[in-house]
Amino acid sequence: MMRTLQQARHSLAGLIAGFYFGVGVFFYLALSNEILAAIAVAHGLCIVLLAARSKHAAKLVTLTGAGMLLFGITSDSPVVLPFVGILAALSAISVWKAPALSDGHKASLQDYRIGIAAMGLSLYFGVYMMFFALGVVEMIPWEVAKYALGVASCYGLALVALFVRPFWGRWFAVGTAMYGAVMGVLGLAVQWEMKEIHLFLLATHGIPLALLMGRPMEKLFEGAGNWRERFNIEAGAANQLRKAITRAGMFLPITIGYALAPGQDQSTTIALLALTVFATVGLVRGKTVSLLALGGASIVLATDLLWGSKLQSFDTLSGVLGLSIMIVALLPFIQPIWNYLTRETTNS
Repeated sequence: MMRTLQQARHSLAGLIAGFYFGVGVFFYLALSNEILAAIAVAHGLCIVLLAARSKHAAKLVTLTGAGMLLFGITSDSPVVLPFVGILAALSAISVWKAPALSDGHKASLQDYRIGIAAMGLSLYFGVYMMFFALGVVEMIPWEVAKYALGVASCYGLALVALFVRPFWGRWFAVGTAMYGAVMGVLGLAVQWEMKEIHLFLLATHGIPLALLMGRPMEKLFEGAGNWRERFNIEAGAANQLRKAITRAGMFLPITIGYALAPGQDQSTTIALLALTVFATVGLVRGKTVSLLALGGASIVLATDLLWGSKLQSFDTLSGVLGLSIMIVALLPFIQPIWNYLTRETTNS
């Protein structure tokens, strides 16, 4: 229980920094404001140090929170100060005497690779959360806001996975980075006139993807703990689980985005969200029932694409991509399940 609370504190500080980083980068690119650039840089450094578990992270997060309070005090908007004040207080509480940041751990090159990858993914967590916040205050349509919240939750889960470093964390984060890279390629294919945006999307997901690859990263995540013994997973099954969770990191944001797309039928939304989220949670916990949920989500998505979809062409294309990844995620388990069923039938 205590360890879970410590991990939650660590993750909360990272998510708050990620929100500020995404908002700062977005508005700097839109307005070219030096203050926004400074906010983005400061919070980007916070993310890197938090994910790397550097002993300097707590000090930087506290100083950055104080800077945001000053920004709120000097702001003309009466809403800004209470908002940044609450987030600054939460950040300070999250890192105060946090064991992961005060145990004398000396961050290595591999730790900083994780930090830079987390910074890349946090950009999109912050931007999507910003659009959700704009929907809450009715500055953009609620349909767009709930879509943004759904995709932001996927990036948020990938960030938490990098901060906490469970055995499946790298797999899911790699899948999320692959999702963004694929969406960039897909955007280039169907919206070439917006190639600058899609190339940026491809690059900012491709870099985290490259940083999380390799044996050193594998040791920091899969090599830690006794998860194989705890879940009774052999080497071959672990490889299948790795592929499935990586693909879950890809299909989860695609499917949630499709389910929450403007104009989507409510019953389809509920069914897809419930089955897809249940399947993902089950996969990271090593539960066989997750495969049934994944199969159910595939059937719902295929049915909607064939007979019920009234979405725009890009959303439909995303749905087809999500369905394809779901099917590929299921394929490695079909033969073992068949072998088990036929063996049971033979024995009986």
